[in-house]
Amino acid sequence: MSTLDIIFSIFGGLGLFLLGIKLMEDGMHQFAGEYLKRIMSILTKNRWASLLAGVILTTITQSSSATTSMVVGFVNAGFTTVANTLGFMLGANIGTTTTGQLMSFKLDIYALLILGIGVVLYLFHSRHEKIRNAGLSFTGLGMLLFGMVVMKQSIIPIQQSGIIEQWFLYCNSATLTSMLIGLAVGIVGAALIHSGAAVGILITLAATGAIKNIEDVVPIIAGCEIGTCTAVVLASLRTTRTAKKAALAHVLFNTIGSLFVLVTMSTWVYVVRWIDTDIIRQIANLHTLSSLIKCALFLPILPLANRALNWILPDKIETTVDLIAKYKTFARSENLNKESLDTPSLALLQTHKEIGVMILVIMKMITCIQQALLQGQDDKILKVKHYEEIVDNIKHDIRDYMTLLSRHQVSAKQSIEIAAILEGASELERVGDHVESMIKYVNLAKEKTMVLDDNNRSRIEAIMARCIELAVTIQECVGNSAQDVSKVTLLIKQLEKDIKTARDYYMGCLKSGSWNVLSDMSFSEFITIMEKFVRHCRSFTGKYLKQLHEIEMKRHRLVKKEEISQQSRGERK
Repeated sequence: MSTLDIIFSIFGGLGLFLLGIKLMEDGMHQFAGEYLKRIMSILTKNRWASLLAGVILTTITQSSSATTSMVVGFVNAGFTTVANTLGFMLGANIGTTTTGQLMSFKLDIYALLILGIGVVLYLFHSRHEKIRNAGLSFTGLGMLLFGMVVMKQSIIPIQQSGIIEQWFLYCNSATLTSMLIGLAVGIVGAALIHSGAAVGILITLAATGAIKNIEDVVPIIAGCEIGTCTAVVLASLRTTRTAKKAALAHVLFNTIGSLFVLVTMSTWVYVVRWIDTDIIRQIANLHTLSSLIKCALFLPILPLANRALNWILPDKIETTVDLIAKYKTFARSENLNKESLDTPSLALLQTHKEIGVMILVIMKMITCIQQALLQGQDDKILKVKHYEEIVDNIKHDIRDYMTLLSRHQVSAKQSIEIAAILEGASELERVGDHVESMIKYVNLAKEKTMVLDDNNRSRIEAIMARCIELAVTIQECVGNSAQDVSKVTLLIKQLEKDIKTARDYYMGCLKSGSWNVLSDMSFSEFITIMEKFVRHCRSFTGKYLKQLHEIEMKRHRLVKKEEISQQSRGERK
């Protein structure tokens, strides 16, 4: 085999190997996607349940980078807290080692069989989404194993020349310099691919005889554990301070744990040699053992670790200035994270949080109008204009984000949810426009063109207070989709009644001649804007809140049906 043939074969085998890992991840990710929220709900229980969730979910998706990035997204969306995710981070490190364990059992002789089964399942079951996703995972596994075969055959001639063994002398654990080089190689390798793939390459080299001593790869494996944090750090760059804490926890756990393994490696080398004499199994076992050591180190002190994270990154109270600065330009939202688009359920959860932000901003707008109109705080008018720009920008962000999400593989239920989000965001933008248009009547009241007597002032004050109460209730429903929307509907009816009563009063004053015509026309226009405001709130409730509630109720009924089915099967057994 010529040098050029060897180079081509190595690159081709590596390409098959990495593509196989990607396909296997995508298949399992899509297979488990609609259950992610249910699995993640385990996080709210205790550290052991959280650890188990991390192991299971990462074993399914075969990527700790993907699952930990997902956790950062869930924290960012407010679905869980940092304290509840710490155990998950440790479990994710254990789950990702299953890739290396799978490769170490020498399944490469079945590579083409597994690949063939996967292709058949994927191509001939187009109507069954779960079977197609399982087929995609099998195709990825077969491609991964076949890539190992190609690389192994290509590396043998190089291994016979002794070049690879010589190279490992520069990154083994013999000296501090070589140890640091090995650590750097592992960090870069895992950052470019991921730790499971990097360890898989080490296993492939060991299968050719290029690696003979486990000591030669300990620094590289430790570096892989640190390098896998790169994806999480990148995913947390445009997130909230709380989500950054979760990413920092992952970095600290992996860095401190890996350095501890490296410093005390003589003990762990002895353990893996005692378990198995095969160098391939030793590499896979050391990768798993390293993650178990991290669990033993940090799981007992997770509450202390959470306090340390709060000390390093204390919570920041967001002021009005911060909110305006954050949403000043397009593509600035911390909630709409592009890394989450590969997980539609997470992307939708983050978008719902952004809808909640829109409602919060509209609530601030109403409060400012109330203070400017009834209390004479003129400085609030400028804030209303700023807030309206924020609402418009968020709406554009949501539209662009949902457009990107729709290009990914989403289920029929998720497509309905996307449509509801787009319609809901549009309705909220119109609500914001109507609130901004109230500024005109604030100025008219200031100029005494629109006169407010005690009777009218109390009516307007009651209506504005009801509007704020409505916004608060809508936000609660957005935060909890299982909550009944009947309270929102009742508030809208009460608000419509209050506005109608105010209009009838003004028309009565006009007919009796007790009001200035110009002043009364201004009141009439103001009431018309309030009617439009309520109309779009009702439309938002129908197009978004009720749709969201129905989707959540269907999901609950499905879970209940599955639980009853499992109980009946257990009773029959």
